[in-house]
Amino acid sequence: MSKPYRYLLLSLAAWLTCNGSLAATVAQGRNLPDCVTKLSGMASGWCEIRLPGSKPSISSVWPSSPPAKIRMETGPRSVLIAWNSAAFDARRRLLYFTGGGHRDYGGNEVYRFDLNKGSWRRLTEPSALTHLFIGADYHKRADKPWRRLCWMPDTRKVPASAHTYDGLQFSRRTDTLFYYAMRAANGACFEDRDDRYRASPLVLGERTPASAGWYEFNPSTTEKRNGLAPLAWRRVFDYEQLRAFGVETGFPVTAELNDGRIVFGSRHRTLIYDPLDPSPQSPRAFSRQADWGVGTMRFDPRRDLVWSIHRHRLLAFDARNGRPVREIKADVDHGKSLAIAADGDLVCWNGVSKIYRLDPDEDKPRWRSSDWRGNGPQVGDHRVYGKWVYIEDLGVFAGLSSERTGVWIFKPPR
Repeated sequence: MSKPYRYLLLSLAAWLTCNGSLAATVAQGRNLPDCVTKLSGMASGWCEIRLPGSKPSISSVWPSSPPAKIRMETGPRSVLIAWNSAAFDARRRLLYFTGGGHRDYGGNEVYRFDLNKGSWRRLTEPSALTHLFIGADYHKRADKPWRRLCWMPDTRKVPASAHTYDGLQFSRRTDTLFYYAMRAANGACFEDRDDRYRASPLVLGERTPASAGWYEFNPSTTEKRNGLAPLAWRRVFDYEQLRAFGVETGFPVTAELNDGRIVFGSRHRTLIYDPLDPSPQSPRAFSRQADWGVGTMRFDPRRDLVWSIHRHRLLAFDARNGRPVREIKADVDHGKSLAIAADGDLVCWNGVSKIYRLDPDEDKPRWRSSDWRGNGPQVGDHRVYGKWVYIEDLGVFAGLSSERTGVWIFKPPR
């Protein structure tokens, strides 16, 4: 079937289902195989892997009652909705989640969703907030000459809770997670008026230098991976090392190339990193990112490109040398998400009912949309990032954008 005809079919099917002309409904399944079976009789559509009861997904394994210092303003629901991404182990079909950030949530625990089993697990507990960063230093505020201090974990050993943006990546080489952590959450702060912590070793410095870093995590519960014990973290590079590489703080992005090396960095610059070599000599300059704001990066093996979608632009870089080669408008509600289908189309999900597709090989590439209102996700958050992935051998997409729903499986038209 030609691509234009497939686009037309998708748009027509979505329009008919939304207007009641087809008797299509959203399927529900126990796990990914069950959803694939239920979608097999449909030309295209959605299936929700939903747990029974009032806690359909990640909420079923949240910490039951985190301390107020860790809970901050919104609690663990911000693991999904507070500008946070996911990492995907495609071979085992596992999705990993962590994050919080800003004043939202201070927990750094890691979650896993097993698509094959349809099961959730919280792999770690939130780290205790035992150390401090300087939120405002002496004499920085005319009416408050003392320091404002904020609680965080010991970031020399584990990452602080932060917005992950697109900063999470699973490595095929090491079977571990890598995380480009930015500024620690600042929802547990106090005014140190009596200068109690003036010379305390618990104060690790100002917010960004004290909490930014490149971290690695072993998600296995039983085996050692890449020198890490099960469920253990390590900081690979600290803030000063990242600055020496030329990476300044910004909106993190990550992508894994075909040879297993990882591209990571911010809106200002990205590096290529060999996950088997944590030495300071390992990272190499890759690209200078255009400052288009938050976005998501994906490697395209078909074209040997690295795509990076931002608020208004879709950028492409040569995967061999990081040279920018394309720029396409992206003025669509793309949810900061990006996945690449088997036919090479770039596919975005806005976190609720809309799907956008782009064939970048067209003479004049344009985004084509389909709206599944009434026959797809009805609630969700528009900050999807890496929580939208393509499962190539099954020809379906998986996505999650809210704790109020289960994990969604989308079957596109053939």
